[in-house]
Amino acid sequence: MTDTNGSKIITDETLMEKRTHGRSAFPFQYYLEDIWDFDFHTIGWHWHQEIEFIYVQSGEVQCCIGKDNFSLPAGSGLFINTKMIHQLAAKRPTLVPNIVFSPLLLASEESLIYQQYIKPVLTSDVGFLVFEPYTQWHKEILSLLNQVFEAQEQANFKELTIIRSLTSIWELLYGNMGSMFLQRQTVKRNSDMSRLQMMMSFIHSHYADQIQLDGIADFAHVSKNTCMQIFKNGIRRSPISYLIQYRLEKAAKLLETTEMKVTAISEQCGFHSAPYFCRKFKAVYGISPIEYRKNNF
Repeated sequence: MTDTNGSKIITDETLMEKRTHGRSAFPFQYYLEDIWDFDFHTIGWHWHQEIEFIYVQSGEVQCCIGKDNFSLPAGSGLFINTKMIHQLAAKRPTLVPNIVFSPLLLASEESLIYQQYIKPVLTSDVGFLVFEPYTQWHKEILSLLNQVFEAQEQANFKELTIIRSLTSIWELLYGNMGSMFLQRQTVKRNSDMSRLQMMMSFIHSHYADQIQLDGIADFAHVSKNTCMQIFKNGIRRSPISYLIQYRLEKAAKLLETTEMKVTAISEQCGFHSAPYFCRKFKAVYGISPIEYRKNNF
């Protein structure tokens, strides 16, 4: 995860995060972020080729990873697998040190270590794992993560410390979950996620138009039923529900940053009538668009 412009994640048309994490010689990056600082206190839907580990230092994270929604309290951690679409939100200031790195940092793709210990994890359908401090091997991983965070202040041998800690983390991860990874390998996660990304990007590009379910499904070359199922499995909401939510987010941003009339914002964001827009907006944000502008302009 990363904030590339001070307020939000920047993604391409497939929702892949654009920023490069680390450098080619050492593809690893440490971030210390407060989710509260992001637009709408949310790190929006995105994915990346890299692996991510998160630790909740303070506050509480509302996690949406694929079809799963859950809260992550302070003191707990999270592993997010490569190419796994996710969104993180907070209801109050929430500090989350986190690391994002290429699996190739641990071993080259042609090596025995990669083929035997790393690839089975990456190609499994285990999209994420939560680490809780009262489970012993989880506690050990959380301690090692904090060693990685502390290593950022080292003047010497920082990279060696990071590699040593990451290798120990992976040994614990694979050692405790190896049989699950080996038994549950699948390509379905990547296939469905690709279609979900296509349809979400279509919504992002055409939210101002009067698009409907069949148009969203046609863009990914799937049936309407399949479209519904992919959204349900991927983010636990329907395509139209996601479309409306995205329109409301765009409208909220315009209310914050422009003096456009509510009727003009309604039309620009794809709502067929201003009264309908106002009802939907209040249902989600708890206040009317005008009240929202007064509070945030």
